[in-house]
Amino acid sequence: MITSIEYTSRRDIERRPANADTVVLSIRGIDERSPRLAKGWTDVLSIQFDDVVPGEGFGCEEPMTLEDARTISGWIRQWASDRRQVKLVIHCNAGVSRSAAVALWAGASLNRPAQGVEGDGRDANPHVRSLLDRTAA
Repeated sequence: MITSIEYTSRRDIERRPANADTVVLSIRGIDERSPRLAKGWTDVLSIQFDDVVPGEGFGCEEPMTLEDARTISGWIRQWASDRRQVKLVIHCNAGVSRSAAVALWAGASLNRPAQGVEGDGRDANPHVRSLLDRTAA
């Protein structure tokens, strides 16, 4: 069971010691380096897509796909139905767009508040949220 939802930046998660009661969703862009996560988290799902909305930008970015959304929503639902109580921490590079969109979706889906360390959710990526909403349909 997910007891809390938090979103943050790569810099913040890299500075944290691992917590055995926490699962981490690690989001990085195609050209971003892999985060250096401490060992010892309960589970880590690493996924890669850029912070873009299709049709905006320069065309060389890799936006989130529906398959990425299915992977994320399935993983979150798995932990939401698990008997163990875990905290969910979601990070992306800056901690304000991709991770915020996932956290806000997870919070709405699980009826739990999502707290941001780096941002307040106003800059959540609408494409990411839209694809996650489609996984519930």
